[in-house]
Amino acid sequence: DVLDEAERCLKKSIGVAQKYQDIELELKNYVDYGYLYYKDNTKNEQLFDRWNTAIDKFFKFSNSGDYSKVSSREVSIYFHASLVRMIKQEFDECRHYVEKGLFYAVRKFDHFNEIKLILVKALLAVLGTKTDKSINEARQLVHSAIDKCIVHRSLRSYWVCFHLLAKIDWISRDYESSLNNYLKSLEQLEKFVVDEQMEKRYLYFFDDLALHYRQRSESVEGVLKLTKGLTVQDRVTEISNMDDDVFNQFSRLFETISSINDG
Repeated sequence: DVLDEAERCLKKSIGVAQKYQDIELELKNYVDYGYLYYKDNTKNEQLFDRWNTAIDKFFKFSNSGDYSKVSSREVSIYFHASLVRMIKQEFDECRHYVEKGLFYAVRKFDHFNEIKLILVKALLAVLGTKTDKSINEARQLVHSAIDKCIVHRSLRSYWVCFHLLAKIDWISRDYESSLNNYLKSLEQLEKFVVDEQMEKRYLYFFDDLALHYRQRSESVEGVLKLTKGLTVQDRVTEISNMDDDVFNQFSRLFETISSINDG
């Protein structure tokens, strides 16, 4: 099993990091460990455990005067702390970590994590009251992230920007623009997805895309042409062809937020 093998490798790497007192490697491993459970709502507790371990260890070292040993992981820690709070719907705490993370990202020229924190901030804006002001703020933040993706060649975050724009447009009931941005997101995603196995890691995105195409009774033929593997193609086709009652049930149960990690 791929997940079991990944777990074994990460546990071994954590052991090596602890043996040689390499706290930066240990923090990175715990963050990577959490991603094994990311986007699987049934495994949120495992996700929280791994990421909170990294977060707690960072602040323990930082507060004890050993900041230099963990400083390179600082912005990443604030980003993942914000994601934990986002998933838990603790939005005030999430906002706190986002602002702290952005402050240090700018100081440290950490453009990679700065882009992702901007996207979390945009998501916060549309998870609130959904006023015209908050939606416009979210859209401006995403366009800022797009500009930074281009300047700093962070193309693996590029697709996430368009995914979030698609959801913002949907909230604004600009359905044509929303579907166009879903397609742009897919086009950018498939540029770095190398095979079917990798593509399957993004099933949550394909579920989200197919759901919205189906809600507008749009053909998924163009979507299928861009994909690489049968797993995704069968999944998109299945959602597109669901009977109304089955689809309505799927739609009610479906939960997703735009992915902020770059995969």
